[in-house]
Amino acid sequence: MNNRKNRIGVIAVMACMGAWLLGAAIAFSADQLATNTLDQIRFGDLKSGDTIVIETATETYELQMINTQRASAMANRIETGSSSESIGLVRLLGATVGKQRGGLTLVEMGVIRTNMKLELGLGNLHSDNRFQTEPITAINVIN
Repeated sequence: MNNRKNRIGVIAVMACMGAWLLGAAIAFSADQLATNTLDQIRFGDLKSGDTIVIETATETYELQMINTQRASAMANRIETGSSSESIGLVRLLGATVGKQRGGLTLVEMGVIRTNMKLELGLGNLHSDNRFQTEPITAINVIN
C-alpha cells in the first residue's frame, strides 16, 4: 500500500512539473512572437532593410530604412480607415515637440520618441521641404 502511494505521489509531482514546463515553454514562445514595441529608437541602432512602423492618433507611417548613415528611408503614410499614400524617399531628422516661441523648431537629431513628433525631410532638406508627424503613440521595428 505504501509503495502504491509513493508511486501516485511521484506521478502527481511529475505531472505538476510537466504542466509547469509546458506553461513556461508557451509563455516563452509567445514572448518571442511579440512585436518589438519601443518608447524610443536611435537611428544608429537600425540596419538597412529594417522597417519602422510609427503610429500616431490618426496615421501610421511605414519607414523602410535604405541608408542608415544618411538616415534615409522609403516612406508610406496610412490614414486610419483610409488608403495608403507613398511619400517616397525621406530623411529622418529626429524627435521634436514642434515650433517653439519665435517660430524655431528644436529637433533632437537621430532619435524617434513616443509622445513627440518626428521631423522628416524631403529633397534638399530646406525648411520648406520638411514636415512633422503628429505625436507618436507607438514605435515598432520589424527586422
